[in-house]
Amino acid sequence: MSKILMYHGIVPEMGSGFVDRERGADLYDVKIDAFKEHLNWLQHNSYRFTVNLNADNKNIVLTFDDGEKNNFELVVPFLKEIKASAYFFVIVDRIGRDGYLSWEDLAVMRMVGFNIGSHGLTHKILTGLSTEVLFEELTKSKFMLESKLRCSIDSISIPRGFYDDKVIAAAKKAGYKQIFVSDKRVGFSEGCFERIAVKGVWTIEDFVMAVTGKIGFKMKLFTMIKTLVRRVFGDRGYDKIRGMILKKR
Repeated sequence: MSKILMYHGIVPEMGSGFVDRERGADLYDVKIDAFKEHLNWLQHNSYRFTVNLNADNKNIVLTFDDGEKNNFELVVPFLKEIKASAYFFVIVDRIGRDGYLSWEDLAVMRMVGFNIGSHGLTHKILTGLSTEVLFEELTKSKFMLESKLRCSIDSISIPRGFYDDKVIAAAKKAGYKQIFVSDKRVGFSEGCFERIAVKGVWTIEDFVMAVTGKIGFKMKLFTMIKTLVRRVFGDRGYDKIRGMILKKR
């Protein structure tokens, strides 16, 4: 199985360049030089960039969530230079806003061969939504992307990683063939693809450990705590606690 990396903002050395972001988005900001170091390490260690999700584990699939403008300004030129493709998942309601990709950006990206997918309509947590609102988040975002870009949108990245049986069933009913998540849970194998969430604070050593499966103690501890909190307080409870912690930063 291919290894799938999940990035968000790829930012210049001086920061993100805009302020209209959700609290905590900066935790996933990766500096452009660090991003290039990641991909150079992969190339030098015989990894291949692909969009084939079922290839062997020496293949890397690159994905980018949220649809920030820096993806077009910094990521796309570098990926074209090294002849690598990727998936870009956009929050449809934010297309054209300051700091986010425009419809023109997406059309260019699509034209030169990059895959565009949905990251929901408004980036709401999908678990707990009514059937009607959930279906709107999934179908309206898909319809708008397909209408504007004149292509089939077959993939979605679940916003914030919160999902359950209802969400997955609704995504499949909406017509998504590839459903990208962060942590894949037992019983969600068909059509769901787990990713490695790359953090901004990672050193190159952290990145190498994550790609090669040699997860360090700090990463394991963080994952255990995160899983426990979500199990005890549920998705919305976890998100509220996370927000309170981030507010004190």
